[in-house]
Amino acid sequence: MTPNIMFNFTVCYIGIAILLIHVINVFLKKNRRKDENRLLYFLLFTLVHFATYLAFTFIKFKYTSNAFIIASYTVFYIFNNVELLLLFLYILNYVSLSKKMKKWFFRLNYSLFLVFLILDIINIFTGIFFTASGGEYVRSKTMIISQGYQFIIFAVVFVITLLNKKLILLEKIAFGIYCLLPLVAIVLQNAFKGYAIAYLSVIVAIEILFLILIVQKNMQI
Repeated sequence: MTPNIMFNFTVCYIGIAILLIHVINVFLKKNRRKDENRLLYFLLFTLVHFATYLAFTFIKFKYTSNAFIIASYTVFYIFNNVELLLLFLYILNYVSLSKKMKKWFFRLNYSLFLVFLILDIINIFTGIFFTASGGEYVRSKTMIISQGYQFIIFAVVFVITLLNKKLILLEKIAFGIYCLLPLVAIVLQNAFKGYAIAYLSVIVAIEILFLILIVQKNMQI
């Protein structure tokens, strides 16, 4: 087994274990707040995402057709955006914003998600983001465009949390790190192809959010 495969397996197993613990922790809590319900949805979906990627890592040893690779990575591209959509909904319920502002951000979130969902589907027929050759995933030169939804949402999160006067410095740092880590992961992913660095960054970011935000929120209450 190659080092990158071992790395990916390890990240997935650790990620699934950590996510499962957090899901059980939030699920068993009595009288969950609305923001905690949003967090639960995000954690559950991320758990499914990791489990799906782990299954794919096993299956692709036997099924290496181009069609299978394209279909699988299309699912993961969409999963990445769904994950971020759910995270943003959690953040909007966590921070204090006016109803009008929240409504505007909800519309922005869903509109951008829909645009990039359509682009991911178009990619299947055009290869604007990626394609497959010889059963291997091959990125296109314009692949970075597929990250547009994530770049925009992370920028929005960074701004609304940085300027929010009701959040303490520790909370702002937690959101800031979550916005920064995926950008670092994208750079490292290009340098170390075949390694699930993006998935590792998700786990680290979730741990920071969970340890800081959940504990801080409960202390405030």
